[in-house]
Amino acid sequence: MTSKNQNPCGRIALLEFNASLLVGHPQIDQEHQALAAHINEILQELMARTDREHLSTSFDALFDHVSRHFSNEERIMLEHEYPDTPVHALRHKKLLSELHERFRCVMGSLDEDLSEAISFIYDWFTFHIQTSDAKLADFLKGKPENTSA
Repeated sequence: MTSKNQNPCGRIALLEFNASLLVGHPQIDQEHQALAAHINEILQELMARTDREHLSTSFDALFDHVSRHFSNEERIMLEHEYPDTPVHALRHKKLLSELHERFRCVMGSLDEDLSEAISFIYDWFTFHIQTSDAKLADFLKGKPENTSA
């Protein structure tokens, strides 16, 4: 059990953006790198036991950042007539819903739900990039460059 003075995150490492998270599409890779940095900012705030009001603002900003990224990806998918657009977009919708729920739980009880929420963020970020986004990037590599983006 965690005392109120202990860090509820334990000795958790920050999310490392490395080559395993590159999908080979410059815009998507750049957005993923920015998301990783934003996630790390929140993890540092959580480890520092930042006040709930500031955390709530940070969570809202991350949620907006993720939403914009997903919208950008979905625009790219539509522009290139990606055949798995409906499935990928549904995954985005489910991930946003789960992310919102995890943030709500963390704000309700920092000590109890924090490690589960952090695990979800790590798993979501790495798994989604290495599977769904990598598949999208592979598809895009076979398409001509779109200079309008």
